[in-house]
Amino acid sequence: MKRLVIFLLLLACALCAAAQTQVTLTASGPVALAGALVSFTATVSGTPSSAMPTSTIPTGTVTFEDGTTPIGDATLHTNLGLATGTFFTANLAAGSHPIVALYSGDANFKAATSATTAISIEAWSITPSATTLTLTQGQSANLTYTVADGTGVSTAVDFGCVPPSSTYTTCSFSPASVTGNGQAVLTIATTGATTASARGYFFRRLASKGPALASFLFLCFPLGLRLRRRCSSVFVSALMLALLLGGLIALTGCSSAKTAPAPSTATPPGTQAFEVLTSTTANGQTIGQNTWITVTVLPAS
Repeated sequence: MKRLVIFLLLLACALCAAAQTQVTLTASGPVALAGALVSFTATVSGTPSSAMPTSTIPTGTVTFEDGTTPIGDATLHTNLGLATGTFFTANLAAGSHPIVALYSGDANFKAATSATTAISIEAWSITPSATTLTLTQGQSANLTYTVADGTGVSTAVDFGCVPPSSTYTTCSFSPASVTGNGQAVLTIATTGATTASARGYFFRRLASKGPALASFLFLCFPLGLRLRRRCSSVFVSALMLALLLGGLIALTGCSSAKTAPAPSTATPPGTQAFEVLTSTTANGQTIGQNTWITVTVLPAS
């Protein structure tokens, strides 16, 4: 009987040699976006026994589990008098995750498990009604983007579009953001060729040649003949010389512009690539999904 009592006392002392341990688990946030980097930090503390210095700090490793599935480990490091270990991951699937931290213990502190910390991972999908378009110069078309979150995304999904440079095209979304399930319409517009009418071009060119026309009328038509008879010969000679010089200058300009200039602001025929930008922000982190729309532009007939 005395031996049994001694054994129990020794066992109790051995069990008391290791101090009681507490593990506190914190997450980078209660909600995160799928693909975003999240972190879990375990802080291990304990009350040293009378046999240990009060400055003794837990050492060892912490294992993080999603439910009962291990997802990573962290080694404890001392920071400001605390033993902490942090695990980072961007691989959590959409949905709710109950995370716990398990401390393995060391020679001075017992193993311990934290309380559960839940984190919700939000994900969304964006599906366009088409990824290719065929347009004729001057035409426009719409594509519908359908947003499906499935996990209750609480932040707005923003839409944007970048047209290829120097193609005289535009693209825009309406609405520019969608929260939860919804749709946004992308409008892509090209620019057509514009050609001035032959009649309008003729009269604009004719008006610019006023001196040449006046010279011709004065020298050749009856009105010009009567004016020349009434005026002195010196005045007539000077006037005719001035009109002839002005006419020659104006007519010289005709030789360099016999036809209307070709338009330079039409969307060039060929294949254009439009970049579609979608993103949402939560807890200071922005996650984007960029896709492309291919547009084939045909020349106007």
